Amino acid sequence: MTTKTKRKLLTNRPLTPMFPIMYENEKEPIARSAAVQAEIDKLDIGGDLQNLRQNPNISDSDFIDHLRALMTPCQLRLSWPGSRRAIDEGNKFEMARTISADAELLAVSKKLYDFSNDRWKPVKSIRQRAINTWHRMSIAYAPEPGTRLIRRDLVESFVTEIKALQVELKQAVIQLNEQFSEILKEGEARLGRSYKREDYPDNLLDSFAIEYSFRDIGCAMELHDLNPQLWMDEVARFRENLDEALYRSESVVLEGLAEALETLHGKLKPSENGEKKILRESAVSNITDMIEQFRKTSIGASPKVKVLMDRLNEALKDTNAKYLRQSPTEAARVSQNLEVLKTTIAELRVEDEQAKRIRIAGRQTRRMSFDEAMSNKPS
Repeated sequence: MTTKTKRKLLTNRPLTPMFPIMYENEKEPIARSAAVQAEIDKLDIGGDLQNLRQNPNISDSDFIDHLRALMTPCQLRLSWPGSRRAIDEGNKFEMARTISADAELLAVSKKLYDFSNDRWKPVKSIRQRAINTWHRMSIAYAPEPGTRLIRRDLVESFVTEIKALQVELKQAVIQLNEQFSEILKEGEARLGRSYKREDYPDNLLDSFAIEYSFRDIGCAMELHDLNPQLWMDEVARFRENLDEALYRSESVVLEGLAEALETLHGKLKPSENGEKKILRESAVSNITDMIEQFRKTSIGASPKVKVLMDRLNEALKDTNAKYLRQSPTEAARVSQNLEVLKTTIAELRVEDEQAKRIRIAGRQTRRMSFDEAMSNKPS
């Protein structure tokens, strides 16, 4: 009997071809060459993509090489027991008769497992922690759903955390498998006559997995040899998509900071009716954690966002909730600074929205130009 397991790439859309080059051993990214590292040190880009993107002296091919040395696309795949099976024809026709429906027009499935049961909590928790680790250490890369960009200097930490979760998952699955006979009995009780033992695997030991992979970034040089112009078009598209990834990551950060600042500022403002407000440590730590996380995972930030992060860090430096509760003077100072920073974030979000409209309009214009050129192409 074969194990039926759902392998899920964390995406909800098909992958878009980007002429990817897979690593020979995709479990570990290719080490950056000494020559490329020397060039990066010479450029003094300091791991910041903004400096690399804005350098006018870098050719397209050099840009891709330097980019590979800064970051790598990372995918996370989760294997999980497939929970649904189609109802057999006999049961489907019986159900159709019950509701006076045409059985040929019905799509009926049964749910094999009750994942809400407490016995599934450990494996569900580990799965979510793996996803959180992936999101925490990388940024989304829109052209390839299911792929995120991670800085090279974070790869080792990411791999270490995921491998620890893989070990933890293995132990949790062993414990879960000891209850497999009970899971089957529950399934039989819930599904009644639609229950079939062959819908289930022999055991659950091979039904769970956390896997990660790293991919090459950019466009294959083989394409350059075949068609230089197409390669240049792909590089231009890649640069555009990379810009979109940066804009989106900044947009998410600004949205999160706006909510966190609003919460803290509201706690620090005196209540109109004199009611005492509860200020928890999380109101402060949420903001400082966002700043620290952004600095760790960011592959490039606009100058304005960098300044904002510095000002936020300065405003909350050596401050915690306990100190703010005990010192009205410090609370007033922080509240005043937050008022100004809230306005700054609001302005940045407006600029971000305007830039988004311009990018969309630019893509539509380029698409129209491309379609027009193709329509005028001689047959």
